[in-house]
Amino acid sequence: MRTTTTLCLLTALLATSISYAQMNSFDSRIDSYVGLRYTCDGSVQPVLRIQNVGGETMTSCDIDILKNGVTNSTFNWILASPAATGQFKQPALPVVSGVLPGDVLEFHILTVNGQPDEGPLENILQVPMTDEKGTADSYRVQVKVLTDNNPGETSWMIKNALGATVAQSPVYTLAGDLKTTELTLSATQCYNFEVYDSAGDGFGESRQSGYAKVFSVGNEVANASGNFAALYRKGVQTGAANGCLAAQLTTVADPLASCGATGLRLNGTNTLYATEVPGANRYQFKFTNVPGQPAYARNIAMTTRSLLLTAWSTLPLKRNRTYNVQVRSSFDGGVTYCAFGASCTISISNTPSAQPRSFEAEVGELQEPVFTVFPNPTADGQFSLLAHGIDAEEPIATEVFDLLGMRVANSVTLSSVEGIALPVVLDKPLSSGLYVVRITVGESTTTERLVVR
Repeated sequence: MRTTTTLCLLTALLATSISYAQMNSFDSRIDSYVGLRYTCDGSVQPVLRIQNVGGETMTSCDIDILKNGVTNSTFNWILASPAATGQFKQPALPVVSGVLPGDVLEFHILTVNGQPDEGPLENILQVPMTDEKGTADSYRVQVKVLTDNNPGETSWMIKNALGATVAQSPVYTLAGDLKTTELTLSATQCYNFEVYDSAGDGFGESRQSGYAKVFSVGNEVANASGNFAALYRKGVQTGAANGCLAAQLTTVADPLASCGATGLRLNGTNTLYATEVPGANRYQFKFTNVPGQPAYARNIAMTTRSLLLTAWSTLPLKRNRTYNVQVRSSFDGGVTYCAFGASCTISISNTPSAQPRSFEAEVGELQEPVFTVFPNPTADGQFSLLAHGIDAEEPIATEVFDLLGMRVANSVTLSSVEGIALPVVLDKPLSSGLYVVRITVGESTTTERLVVR
């Protein structure tokens, strides 16, 4: 066994030596074209994959660029990192302007290291600009995949104009499963959406329900379905819009019409629904009183577009009242929001609901601050409250406790004003230390920490 292995290694080394001995010194080849095959705003930046097949390390290469058989320019490519024998490089060539669908770009390798290219093979490549392009209104897109009976065969990539992969699929394991991938791309840029099937039959005739699609603000931009063999490719040019669609309570059965709903109960039997904003991962519902009722503002954030009405722990809605409701959406978990949409009214019935509870988030509710205590830390023990949504008819009582749970100070009762800082006047001064501030509104309470230096 050792003798056979040694002989095989010697034979391989000898063959390699003979191959290198016969190799041209200055020779490169065009392995493939990896740029866009469609015009992006009337131009294309070609990207080639080139291999050095010469015996000398490649440091430069001249490439002729032609459009429809006419020389457009010559690219003197100086390699930032020289290519050893057998190594591949991927240069981005100068932008070719005035490209129309159906035009043919052509590339000729002329020289390597200033010497005429010595190998005649694979030095010329023609690339027709015939790929279809879809236009997205936003730079936020969704890739939706409905897997077929062989989910592991399907994968996809999104590549930018330079051929670099900027997003790719997860591993699909369940048949007949719908998966959505949310992506934020660059605005007004061109990409390739490429879908691969390892079996070479795409979503074939026996699996017609499967697909891989790109959506932007609810509109279909690309659709890989049916038998596309091993590869589906379509261009996607993104828009400048931030993906914000006007959100409000639903006006049709989607799944229920919430705008204008009446007789709603606060016992967990009614749900409000907002219109869907594709790609949004948080919805904020804003409730305000209609004119003629005491001032009130309450924001509730949810990870979905539905909101269950209960006797909320924090500043609950009240029976037999009508509220204005607005909705806005966020794509970054509430760090920033789109603008509020149109206002709708809802009416609460006079049916008794559950008893008030302490300030705790409901299931699915994202607890947002109702009060802000500031400054915090405070240098002199004095602080203010900023109310983010309080019914003016409910007084605010403030108590301060030390870490042992002993009450050390009370404040005078405050009357809230939405968005106005309320100085808290305590009956006793606070020394340096860490305290818990308990804030009571009606029968609901919340606590905030306070540091006194």
